[in-house]
Amino acid sequence: MMDKGQIIFIILMGWGVLIYGGLTFLVAKKKELSLINGFSNRSEEEQKYLIENGYVEALGKLLTYSFFLFLISYILGIFQVPYGLSVGLGLFLLVVLIGIVWINRYEVPAKRKKNYWITGSISLATLLFTGGVFGYGYVTTDITLDDQGIQIDGMYGEQLSWDEVHAAEVSDQPPTVTVKTNGFAMTNHLKGRFLVEEFDSTVTLFISGDQAPYIYLETEKGTIIFNRSSEHEAEAIYQAIMNHKDGET
Repeated sequence: MMDKGQIIFIILMGWGVLIYGGLTFLVAKKKELSLINGFSNRSEEEQKYLIENGYVEALGKLLTYSFFLFLISYILGIFQVPYGLSVGLGLFLLVVLIGIVWINRYEVPAKRKKNYWITGSISLATLLFTGGVFGYGYVTTDITLDDQGIQIDGMYGEQLSWDEVHAAEVSDQPPTVTVKTNGFAMTNHLKGRFLVEEFDSTVTLFISGDQAPYIYLETEKGTIIFNRSSEHEAEAIYQAIMNHKDGET
């Protein structure tokens, strides 16, 4: 049985697939050139040149290839193939960004060089930014304990004093995510604020991989759930937390 998060993914992502597929069909098959950004504002001479030189056909191919990548990513996401969605969307983005630079070879000569620079700069900046965010999101969160409290470093990190930590539990069961409200979520890497079935309000997750156990912290800032790369490390952190809390009583 699918959970709420999977149902929401199917609906929203499916809507995106339909819209992108419809746009691809209208441009690549029906030649609805008015849908091409800025095409209607060009002179008749430029429009004729772009059509005869293969610009429209190249754009249609780019939309078609990228649509099938998008569709495959959607299908992989539905069946929850490990890393399928993130790899598929990464390839989709790569094809689109390279493609919008590549089709400038069919552009009007007077505008070709300028458009190469513009689209090339945008594509490079987007790739660097996206790659940085994805790379940072996949980095395992550092969690350290000292006499002052708990320090959670990295994306969506938290700093908690021991007074702010009310309770801690350990469980072999991961939280069941329904909706991401503000965070990073790719495959089994979850960081940030999420709605989960086990709680009525949003919780903060720092989960990398599917290594149990999971530590549930009740704090003044809300519920925080995290895991570690090994069972031994998680149990050591949990025991250290309990030792600090027992020392306060």
